[in-house]
Amino acid sequence: WSIATLFDAYAGFVTFFVWVAYKEPKLLMKLGWFVLIMALGNIAMAIYVLRELARLSPDAPFEALLLKRRA
Repeated sequence: WSIATLFDAYAGFVTFFVWVAYKEPKLLMKLGWFVLIMALGNIAMAIYVLRELARLSPDAPFEALLLKRRA
C-alpha cells in the first residue's frame, strides 16, 4: 500500500502543477513551483492557493481564481 499511496500523492502533485503551469506566466516561476510542490507537497499547494486568493479583489468571481490572469 505504501507504493500505491506514494503514486497517488505524486499523481495529485503533478495534476496540481499542471494548473500552476497554466496560471504562471514565467518559466522560472513554473520551475520554482514545480520543485516546491514535489518537495513540500500539500504545504506548497496550500501556500500557492492562499497566494492566489490574496491576489484576488473582493468582488472577483470564482473563475478568476481558476483561470489565467490577464496581462
